[in-house]
Amino acid sequence: MTYPVTYDSDEILIKGKKAVVLNKNSGYGFFAETGCSRLRSTRFCVAYMCSWGLFLAFSSRIILSVAIVDMVTKRMETENQDTINKNCPVPSQFNSSTAIYDSEEPFDWSIRDQGKILGAFFYGFFFSQLPAAILGAKLGGKISFAISIVGTGACTAAVPLVSFLGPDALIILRFLMGVLQGSLNSASRQLMGLWAPEFERSLLSTITQAGGYLGNVIAPPVVGYLCTIDLIDGWPLAFILLGVLTIIWFAVWIFAVTDSPDSHPNISTEERYFIQLSSASMSNNRPIPWNAMMRSKPLLALLVAQFCSNWMNLGIMLVFSQYLAHVLNYSISANGLISAMPWLCSFVSMFIFSEISDSIRKRSLYSTTTVRKANQAIGSILPCVFLVLAGFADCNDVLILTCFLLAMTFYGAVFSGYSCNSLDLSPNHAGIIYAICNTLAVTPGFLLSFVVEYFTRDNIHSPMLWRQVFYFLGGLGLIGGLVFIAWGSGEKQDWDGYEAIPDKIEDEKRKHCI
Repeated sequence: MTYPVTYDSDEILIKGKKAVVLNKNSGYGFFAETGCSRLRSTRFCVAYMCSWGLFLAFSSRIILSVAIVDMVTKRMETENQDTINKNCPVPSQFNSSTAIYDSEEPFDWSIRDQGKILGAFFYGFFFSQLPAAILGAKLGGKISFAISIVGTGACTAAVPLVSFLGPDALIILRFLMGVLQGSLNSASRQLMGLWAPEFERSLLSTITQAGGYLGNVIAPPVVGYLCTIDLIDGWPLAFILLGVLTIIWFAVWIFAVTDSPDSHPNISTEERYFIQLSSASMSNNRPIPWNAMMRSKPLLALLVAQFCSNWMNLGIMLVFSQYLAHVLNYSISANGLISAMPWLCSFVSMFIFSEISDSIRKRSLYSTTTVRKANQAIGSILPCVFLVLAGFADCNDVLILTCFLLAMTFYGAVFSGYSCNSLDLSPNHAGIIYAICNTLAVTPGFLLSFVVEYFTRDNIHSPMLWRQVFYFLGGLGLIGGLVFIAWGSGEKQDWDGYEAIPDKIEDEKRKHCI
């Protein structure tokens, strides 16, 4: 049975239950699918697998920071009124004097050692991103992404054994894990550059990145629960579990994902041609136009926006947790639960903004450039406003929580702003672009704690001093938003190296239309 679909006076009939509509002027295709069939399509399955992989990767980053509390010997410490912020009332669950007694844990590491172990990951991640992206452009997104996830899973599973070799061995392992994860973001962008059609880039990019956010939400409480189990002392279970999940993921990945629609054995003919006519050309070995890229104002605007947004994002997460502990005197258990709430708000809102953005672009209500700039403005400037308001909340925990929840809710818009903008500028070099931008954007991973320490060095319990931290993060968000509004773009750049070929469109119409 055939299904006629009309677009700009072009009627295309495709054999099967779906139809592709081609616009002669742009070369873009529109796939006539129902909502459920679209979510079950091959391109969405590729996005789901990338999201699952990022879930495992982000979980592996964070679980040691939770498990290390149970791994390390706790020394005798007494908290009295001198260590509690007297400016704010003490919550009912926080006693005026509490004691933490010695415990028989396997490792006697100092606070400095623990900081080196946790921070080693970000040094490896910082130095490896651009080299990994260049190598991944030659290997293909499927292989480079798989190497990253499987290598990370192996390192994670090895943590319980390596820990007994001493802190230096664990530092090296964490550094190696950071190096292995250097190709994650570039490989996922490289895959989406070949799999994501023009008007689904916001949604597919958001689905891909959502797995990382979900890992940050789910992993900590799961690790906390596993640490309470008596089996093999509890804490190694989290690392073993992630190793097992990585094996399962890889077994599915090798069959479910290919570098491009051209090589996928199970994709429908209609979906393959739909993607091919509205995404990048299928090549992993295109020369990288370094000179043109470095002179590109839209790319430089993207770099500034990503740098500032990442500082604000990670800053909010760190600052919120520390503010609860040092200023509002929240207990560890209450802090952990409440600190996850901003992540959840951002996780939900990113899908709302992405669906709205793609819908606007499909209907040609506004240009891609306008949509990207609007999302970046919402995700950068509005959180800045709420950060400033939070600085005046002082000890009002309800107002503080409201400001941070709203800040992260609106921050979800950046996933339809800078986060997928590399796919707009250059689908063929999206991975390289993201690696360049993210190399600078990961600096808060190892610099943010120094910034907080600098602003609060006189009294970490003072709301007035923390207000300066909020202003610093909000100011960066404002700068990133304004720069992207001024010079950002959502249009494919000339140096991308891909041009729609009218003859190709006509050939496909003759082959598959009756």
